[in-house]
Amino acid sequence: MAFREAENYKHIGTWAVMISAYAQSKSSGRAVDLFQRLFQEGLRPDTFCSSSVLSIVESLSLGRQIHCYTLKAGLVFDVSVGSSLFTMYSKCGSLEESYQVFEQMAEKDDVSWASMIAGFAEHGCAHQAIQLFKEMPFEEAMPDETTFTAVLTACSAIRALKIGKEVHAYAIRRGDGEQILDGALVNMYSKSGALCLARRVFDMIPLKDHVSCSSLVSGYAQNGYIKEALQLFHEMLVADLEIDSFTMSSVLGVVAHLNRSSIGTQLHAHTIKTSLELEASVGGSVVMLYSKCGSIDDCRKAFEQIRKPDLISWTAMIASYAQHGKGEEALRVYELMRKSGTNPDSVTFVGILSACSHNGLVEEGYYYLNSMVEEYGIEPGYRHYACMVDLLGRSGRLKEAERLIKNMPIQPDAFIWGTLLAACKMHGDVELGKLAAEKVIDLEPVDAGAYVSLSNICADVGQWEEVLKIRGGMKGTGMKKEPGWSFV
Repeated sequence: MAFREAENYKHIGTWAVMISAYAQSKSSGRAVDLFQRLFQEGLRPDTFCSSSVLSIVESLSLGRQIHCYTLKAGLVFDVSVGSSLFTMYSKCGSLEESYQVFEQMAEKDDVSWASMIAGFAEHGCAHQAIQLFKEMPFEEAMPDETTFTAVLTACSAIRALKIGKEVHAYAIRRGDGEQILDGALVNMYSKSGALCLARRVFDMIPLKDHVSCSSLVSGYAQNGYIKEALQLFHEMLVADLEIDSFTMSSVLGVVAHLNRSSIGTQLHAHTIKTSLELEASVGGSVVMLYSKCGSIDDCRKAFEQIRKPDLISWTAMIASYAQHGKGEEALRVYELMRKSGTNPDSVTFVGILSACSHNGLVEEGYYYLNSMVEEYGIEPGYRHYACMVDLLGRSGRLKEAERLIKNMPIQPDAFIWGTLLAACKMHGDVELGKLAAEKVIDLEPVDAGAYVSLSNICADVGQWEEVLKIRGGMKGTGMKKEPGWSFV
């Protein structure tokens, strides 16, 4: 090894160059090993060695050990070491320790400010990122392109349109407007719902890249501009721009709402051609697309192509099976999800309980409702209880459904009582139907559906006087039943 044979093997500068070279080539193991061997050779790492190895440390425990050394050696006061330290903590997910190091730095350069703001933005601390950006002028620190991009990302996360506009204006006054008119700015306006402004900025970009295009496509898709989203996506294909998983999942979501299986099939073919179907976000969107088109077999095939399903894609497959009346398959997928180490969330349990409801699995429904709290600490919400009421109602256990509603830890809403009312109509329970209808009417007095359902229940059992009374009550409130209509 040339390093060992060097005449200045004992010189700290030689070690520093080697550690830096390993760090830059992403050979983290070798860089850390060399850093540790320094001490065995009786040498002491300098600021260059310390900042280089900190830049590639991904272990919080090791990072803290190096932090202790920099404190003892007095290296922590160096700007490069301090910046590397709080960046390391930020990268390891310890934002509190990261900010403590940042605050304790005697001197902060512009790179330090940019790194700390980016750390907050990347780890979901948007408000802290924006607040730190506001403090920069008071510390005579000048934001650069990295800083502006980071704070715009923070604005995007919380849809802070007003602050985003102020940042944009400040950048232009500083003469940095041309530098940040890219995906970050388009993304901020798109996610904030200001699609006209997003498009205006987008049109001013001389060379459109896939980042700015993807941001605008997603903005159009999420705000219901289906035609514009598909048009821009087509322009990306014509321009041969990179189509990433973020863009593709957004477009697939749009097509799913259109219920256009032909377009969906073409997009699916493109994902296979580019291997994007292996990505969880894209695969999950393909699953939902085929589910809405009624092709559960294609849902299953698309799901099986995902390399590593995430919570959203698992939940999408469970919900698809539930919606198509395949309760046992939905529960089987749920068990596979648990075995994979993925924990469910509240949306997953809506799919599970819906599967139980559509298949009359009462005992299973109770089991999963209880496991929400006992195993995962998730408190059931209105949609979970509505599924249970529907399950009990479909099974004819109306009194049990009524008891469940009355014993709920949250106040039942009109939808839950309406679910019970529908079950009463199915089984012809007039008395309980009246109670459920009264509850719905109390909570939503303008809901004509409750009057109509109760009227139909009474009509089914021949209580015509009650029918006339209910219809008269509707006229008194000024409501009327909307006439039925058909495409046929």
